Amino acid sequence: MRRIRIDCEPATVELTHLYGYRNADWRITQAPGVPEETAAARRDFGTDEASSHQAQLRVLVDDIRNGSRHSTSGAGARRTMELITALYKSAFTGATVRAGDIGPGDPYHTRLHGGAPGWVPAATREEEDHA
Repeated sequence: MRRIRIDCEPATVELTHLYGYRNADWRITQAPGVPEETAAARRDFGTDEASSHQAQLRVLVDDIRNGSRHSTSGAGARRTMELITALYKSAFTGATVRAGDIGPGDPYHTRLHGGAPGWVPAATREEEDHA
């Protein structure tokens, strides 16, 4: 069984599944005070389709065929990387990380591990320090 839980200010997002997931496997718990229309929009996952590579690639292939910019390029890719980096920083430091917190000068801006002790083997760390 896989369980993923992400706690955010406005809501907690959870996914529990075994060998794939559908809309019913997601749960969103809103923080107190979140307007009902916002909560309802977050609960609308769209068409229910089992997870698969085909499902993930269908939209990408359609965008390529239509000459459309895919949501995971440009600004979309940056938002995705910002979320992933914030998850790493929060896990390593135990601190809350908000959108926009990681920028130039922050050790997590250039490396997902942020130079955390023990994360990178010594030989690799020396190579990175010389890069």
